[in-house]
Amino acid sequence: MTPKRLTRKDSPKSKSSRRYIFFGIIILFFIITVTVILFNKKWDGISRFTIIIHNHTEDPLKGSLAVFSIEPKERKAVYMVFPYNTLFNVPYGYKSYMVSSIYKLGKLDSQRSAGKLLAKSTEISLGLAIDGYLVMENSDFQYVYDNEADFKKTKINNFSFIGGFKNIRRFLFGFKSVDTDMTLMDRFTLWNAIRKLRADQISYIDLISNNILQDDQLSDGTSIKKINLDRFDISLSDDFQDTNIRAENITLEIINATKQERLAAQFAMILNRLGANVISTNTSEEPFGDSCTLYGTENEIEKSWIVKKLNKLYDCMQIKKKDKNQQSEIRIVLGERFVK
Repeated sequence: MTPKRLTRKDSPKSKSSRRYIFFGIIILFFIITVTVILFNKKWDGISRFTIIIHNHTEDPLKGSLAVFSIEPKERKAVYMVFPYNTLFNVPYGYKSYMVSSIYKLGKLDSQRSAGKLLAKSTEISLGLAIDGYLVMENSDFQYVYDNEADFKKTKINNFSFIGGFKNIRRFLFGFKSVDTDMTLMDRFTLWNAIRKLRADQISYIDLISNNILQDDQLSDGTSIKKINLDRFDISLSDDFQDTNIRAENITLEIINATKQERLAAQFAMILNRLGANVISTNTSEEPFGDSCTLYGTENEIEKSWIVKKLNKLYDCMQIKKKDKNQQSEIRIVLGERFVK
């Protein structure tokens, strides 16, 4: 009987090569996965980071919204809750809605996500730059508390060195019923930043006792709460500043190149709350199609903290030269796509 000849395909050398290729592919896949996790993030863990947290339910009498803002450099944070019936301004022609209805409204919007509509509504209603959102839909996974005692208890139990480790898995991966634009690395960085703070380093702001929220009624008799922005400024004007942006003190001017009135002034409020130095706002007579364009020298564009923030939030185009008649170090031109 003639012995079976080994083909090149069946030879030990060929099998060994296939094993090397197989393990090489696995290692490459692992490296790519780790790289994506580590570098795909919204937050650097150094600058101020502000998010909204919303418990969305079908119950019209529920659905409060929390704003949490942390400044790692100064080791402090702010937390405040807007009840379900707080009236927010909603962009893109929607006018005003109670906060509990905005996410549901966003689900009907084919041009943008529900979470982004809620974040943008918070931004224009409060004049705050919103870096991310967490929306819990009909879930027992809650991080919105309408009293300070429950909030402090959650901080100690879920974000401490000992108690936090048994809850970190839930915070990072327990988001099956959560809508968020925060990456896995963002969530870990946020959890770790909160863990490093003591409970007394997080200010729980009671919006009602500070007269920031005031009772009112709609024309149909519905009870609502309206935001008093003057009181908001008096009580919290310095609580959302980014220390890096404030320290660099770069001069900014804002040009409204859209048909929307007062856009430059509204945007200036957001930047001023971050600690930026806005020296002028103007309206352009010529329409501008792009979303957001920054003009400044190469050094100002590449090294400025405010430019980094604007790029993260609004994906601004950068032009490394001064614009015509530019008086500031950085000029910001807001175009039609910024309001669409």
